[in-house]
Amino acid sequence: MLKIYSYDISLTDVPNEISLAFAVAGCNLGCRDCFWQHLLDAPTQILDDEMFQTLLIKYQGLISCVLFYGGEWEADDLITKLQCVHDAGFKTCLYTGRTRVIEPIRANLDYLKTGRYDSQKGGLTSATTNQRFYDVVGKRDLTHLFRTILPTR
Repeated sequence: MLKIYSYDISLTDVPNEISLAFAVAGCNLGCRDCFWQHLLDAPTQILDDEMFQTLLIKYQGLISCVLFYGGEWEADDLITKLQCVHDAGFKTCLYTGRTRVIEPIRANLDYLKTGRYDSQKGGLTSATTNQRFYDVVGKRDLTHLFRTILPTR
């Protein structure tokens, strides 16, 4: 069962999409300077099917994509939720610190961000980043879009 810290609307994490984004609890990568470090001790809630469906209905017509920041460690539940997202007519995206995800997850994604955060190399807006953002369906690397649409931090 997926546990989340929070959810929000994101205008910048998936190019050309308005995303309902879930910050999923449980990552064990321990990346130095992790963007989510402040959440590690934060309270969580279970993202059960009822809550998830309620949110999809609430944001119908306002969003085009559902983004999970993590969750691949709960593969079965994540896959079920990705399938529900597609059934509702939205695109899907997963942000992971890993370099790859299992095929059953990948098969249900429209977009995928891979790679641990490395403060020396920077995030997606950095020209030296080790992270990649893919259009899974179109089989294209879209990482360059983050350097053209977002300011470098």
